[in-house]
Amino acid sequence: MNYKWLVFSLLFFVVVFHIGVVFIVKNKNYELTSADYYAKELKYEENIQAMRRADAYSWQVSWQAGQLEVQVEAKQAPVPALQTVVLELTRPNASSEDQRLNLTYSAETNRWSAAAPLRSGAWNYVVSSQDERGSLQVPGRINVP
Repeated sequence: MNYKWLVFSLLFFVVVFHIGVVFIVKNKNYELTSADYYAKELKYEENIQAMRRADAYSWQVSWQAGQLEVQVEAKQAPVPALQTVVLELTRPNASSEDQRLNLTYSAETNRWSAAAPLRSGAWNYVVSSQDERGSLQVPGRINVP
C-alpha cells in the first residue's frame, strides 16, 4: 500500500494548523492591565492611607441588644475629634442584606451607635470616618449571636 499521500496530507494539516494557531495568537491583543488601572491604584492607595490614619485610634465594634456600637479612643493625645462615623456591613453569604449605617454619637457612653436589625451570623464591616487629617477606614468582622 502507498501511504505516502496519507502521511503528506497529515503533515500538511499539522503544519497549517500550527501556522494558524501562531497567527491567531500573535494577532490577539492581550492586555495585562485594565483600562482604569491607575484610577484603581490611586483608590487602593487612598484606602491604605485611610487605614494608616485610623491607627491613631483604638476601635472596638460590638453588637448588644440590637444596637451596633463603635467605641473609639485616641491612642495618643492630641488626636482630632471624629466628625462622622459610617459603618458598612456586608454579609458574605447574602449580599442582599448589606447595610450602610450612619452612627450617632452619645456623650454619656462615649460611643457611636445605631439600631440595626441583624440576622445572626458572621458580618464583615468597614468603619469609615473623617477627621481633620482626612478619611479613616477600619475593616473587621463581627459575629452576631
